[in-house]
Amino acid sequence: MTNRINVAIIGLGFGAEFIPIYQNHPHTNMYAICQRTKDRLNEVGDAFSIEKRYTDYTELLEDPTVDAVHINSPIHEHAKMSIAVDGGQTCGLYGPRQRQASKNWNKSFHRRAESARSI
Repeated sequence: MTNRINVAIIGLGFGAEFIPIYQNHPHTNMYAICQRTKDRLNEVGDAFSIEKRYTDYTELLEDPTVDAVHINSPIHEHAKMSIAVDGGQTCGLYGPRQRQASKNWNKSFHRRAESARSI
């Protein structure tokens, strides 16, 4: 399959734990990462060989290559970041109050994976 979902992760504290999952999933490309702290951004990017890096999540969201955004920023940032996702990307959140968002992410992610498989 050549048409994979380009995933970007915002927040690389706990969020870095998801990178190998996306790198090893047959239907995803771990495309970009975002972290406000440049040292941490480069540390994680170098460790996982991710070239596309952002320190500003709004710039990441303007990248037309991003298909899905996985937000792992501090919980108080989730609302403004998820609202900012208006470029057609699928958005996923993780946190104690995001169970419904997580269900929606899974449904949307699997729909996109099915579409990618049919191409």
